[in-house]
Amino acid sequence: MNLYGIICNVNEKLIKNELIENKQDIVKYILNNAPNGGKIDLNIKISKNNNNWYPHFYNPPYNNGQKLRIISGYKPKTQILSANHYELEILRILFLWANDNEIVKNMIENTLSRLNNTCFGHYCSKGECLGASVSVLRFINTIFPDKMEWIKKLFEPMSIFYREQKGMGMENNFPFYYFCLVISEMPIKFVEAYIYEKKEFLKILLTKGCLNGPKENDTYNALKLYIIRNTLSRIKEYEYIKDEEIYIKNNRCYCKI
Repeated sequence: MNLYGIICNVNEKLIKNELIENKQDIVKYILNNAPNGGKIDLNIKISKNNNNWYPHFYNPPYNNGQKLRIISGYKPKTQILSANHYELEILRILFLWANDNEIVKNMIENTLSRLNNTCFGHYCSKGECLGASVSVLRFINTIFPDKMEWIKKLFEPMSIFYREQKGMGMENNFPFYYFCLVISEMPIKFVEAYIYEKKEFLKILLTKGCLNGPKENDTYNALKLYIIRNTLSRIKEYEYIKDEEIYIKNNRCYCKI
């Protein structure tokens, strides 16, 4: 399995609340398969004059010129989203399972500084910088949850797009399901009102069903419903669905409510 496969596999298991037994093997593989033959340059200097828009440690593979999809299935049009999603999700996994590793600590601190010198690191709604901002929000929320001012600066303008979402597809370059994944992980006192406000829409997404293929886009729909399940089950009214399995019927996926 390559690094991108690890990003997808680990996050799918976490979203589905499945057991992951080989955590340290995954950490070792990620560190051993860093670019430059695993030689990580921890002396990269950050300045406003440098181009900090792209990863310093883990750049996505060429992939025949095709951008790598984000966790929720959206296929980016730019490397701004694809490359930053790739690196930030890798570093997030390393933090979850190896936050005491000095190399991991240094990469994360360097990346925090890099993000601090980008537009999308502080919220940008232009093109796919918006999606990159969602990746930054998930990264900061997991690794630096005490940086509430930074988190609010990212979250509050994004929540406008969340409120305005009307369908299952991509609207206004906003990765709705990826943002819902972040909501499902944030402190409930911070996101409860936002979930309540959108609960009827989230319920419709779970119950009306969606295709389970054969198009590549549709193969992510079951995972999207797991994300919505996790989001909606954060509030007391729907706590009982937190362990509900997404099921397939007539090539459509549903969640029982």
